[in-house]
Amino acid sequence: MHSIMQFERWSLPLMGEALLRGSTRRDEFLSFLGIAPELLDSRLAALVEAGILSVETAADGVEHYVPTEKGRGLEAAIRALDEWSRAWDPLSTDDLLDIVDVVAARETNDPLLEAPVAPGAIRMSVLETFDLRVDGVPIDLSPGSQRLLVFLALRDRAIARIALAGTMWPDVSEGRAGDSLRSAIARLEAPARAAIRSSSTGLRLAEGVAIDLHDAQTLAHRLIYGGELHDGDLSTESIATLSRELLPDWYDDWVLPEAEDWRYLRVNALEALAGQLLDAGLLGEATTAARAAMRVDPLRESPQATLIRVQLAMGNSAAAMDVFDRYRTILGAAVGLPPTKQLADLVGIER
Repeated sequence: MHSIMQFERWSLPLMGEALLRGSTRRDEFLSFLGIAPELLDSRLAALVEAGILSVETAADGVEHYVPTEKGRGLEAAIRALDEWSRAWDPLSTDDLLDIVDVVAARETNDPLLEAPVAPGAIRMSVLETFDLRVDGVPIDLSPGSQRLLVFLALRDRAIARIALAGTMWPDVSEGRAGDSLRSAIARLEAPARAAIRSSSTGLRLAEGVAIDLHDAQTLAHRLIYGGELHDGDLSTESIATLSRELLPDWYDDWVLPEAEDWRYLRVNALEALAGQLLDAGLLGEATTAARAAMRVDPLRESPQATLIRVQLAMGNSAAAMDVFDRYRTILGAAVGLPPTKQLADLVGIER
């Protein structure tokens, strides 16, 4: 006797589409679920063999997969969950199918749901450009799949599918946004798919996925808030890391605030790094860090002050004055203000 929890992954979402949306054609299942065509054919064949779906050919020759009496027996359970969600929590049909699918996957020990990711086995880069590597091998992804992984990396928590789709595709209907999300998931090849976990609360990145932004943020916090420094923190490598922008060629509304937050964090970190390098007597590296901070925010006075201190420590009074003069010119042209008295005092200029 069949148990519903013995069904393979995707079987229950297929039945949900058939029973709740009335989908019967192969192209409808492909569109709504975003399932790979080969996998869809396999699941449909299994459901037909189990007597849960039957194949009916319409007059135009198109095959329709119609729930049998046995298949319609699932409707009460799925609709009960749907009614509960409408009464107590505004879940979409996609969310409802996620819950059913997760329960089935756990019962069948779905490896994509539970298999741990070895730390560092999957590495994602979002600083400057997107890159995904599994065991050191670069993975080529569609733009939609890239955006999905980046969204999850930036949120760093489980996101309900309806919220995720609506944020990533805000200019289309809820249904179309859901279709785009399913398509992005379906196009993930097996190595990349292991980076995502699905649960009743939504989608998230698997633990163990290494993200360069998270590593850079941790470095920035150590430098700014006085945490115990690691070997290599006071280095040109740290300067290079903190100089990288977050996906500068991406203009999605959900990326831009994250990019601005990172810009603010890294300019503070570069400034702190420049000061610590100066204190350590690493004047060349301190100069590089201060100039990197100035490139991030040319109107910010504090990295200018650090660079002036570095030049004075090196005995370069003329270079220190040149830094001050350049900043005075830029600031005056931009906002019509002179440098502060504190900065002028560093080079011995009366305001």
